[in-house]
Order: sequence, then structure tokens, then C-alpha cells
Amino acid sequence: ISRSRGLNNLFWENGLLPNSLFINKSGVNALSDPEINIASEGYEGDVFDNKGIKDLINIISNNNNKKQNILVTLQVDNDSNIKIFSPFFGVNDFIYFICTEIAIISDFNIRFRNHPKNKFIILKNYKYLRNISVSDNNNSLNQDFNWSDVVITINSTTGLESILKNKPCISFGSSYY
Repeated sequence: ISRSRGLNNLFWENGLLPNSLFINKSGVNALSDPEINIASEGYEGDVFDNKGIKDLINIISNNNNKKQNILVTLQVDNDSNIKIFSPFFGVNDFIYFICTEIAIISDFNIRFRNHPKNKFIILKNYKYLRNISVSDNNNSLNQDFNWSDVVITINSTTGLESILKNKPCISFGSSYY
């Protein structure tokens, strides 16, 4: 209606922190139309240094134990923040990257945490990786944070939440935090 009358729109949405507000012209997921699917052939891994990520995780982690616990928080697959502000085409692309570049390092226990609106299961392609699991649906986010030494995400709100809890975070996408 407002467009037909030549009026500009602003979207007011709950912010990330209590009593905060986002105001923008397009809405948080304006470009996440589920009908739009960008085909991906998967991350090839030819420019990623997995020794570098191992060193980074060991440096930023507060765990002196040999095996690091990494919580990987997932987003809704059609989140425009993935498609526009990250090197990934979607959640499956990100999972492929984590499993083929980071989970192969046996020094890490990796736990994937689903977004409440998506359910990831360990695909048969990754069952050989004995160090990956999916968070129990009964676990609270705080329980998963307490289990983890480091949080990895694309650019999910859980990255900000981990930082607020003094948990080291690696974000693979451009983010406001």
C-alpha cells in the first residue's frame, strides 16, 4: 500500500540485545526468498590453510587440554546474511567446509548446533569423522557454550552471544559484531 502511494518504508525489528531495535529499509532477511536457490559445487579448499585454523583455535582457546571442543552454530539456510555476507552459498556449503577442512583435524571435537528452524543431521558422507556430533535438542545454548572452548559461525547472532559470554568466536562472514 505504501509503495503504491509513493511512501518510503522503514522496518522496525527487535535488536540482538534486550531493549534494542534495528531500523532499516529492507528488513533483516529481505533477500532470502526461498524460491531463489544459488547452486553451489561446494568449497574446494584450495585457498584455506587448515594448519592456520588449528593454530588460531589453539591460541584463542582458554583450554589447555590437547583436544579442543568447537561449537559450530548453524543458521537458517536461506538467510540472506549467508548469501550476501559470507563466502558460502548456504548452510550445506558451510557444513561441507567445516567437515572437510576443520573436522579432519583430530585434535578437535566438533558439535554442530542447529538453528531452531532447521535440522541438520550428520550425513553419511561425514559419518567417518568420529569427532563430529549434533547438539541434543534438549541442550540450551548456554549448555553448548559451556561445553565449547571456541564457537565457529558464519555470522549468526550466536557469535555475538558467545562474545558476550567471553567465549572465543571465529566468524566466517562479515558481521556487525
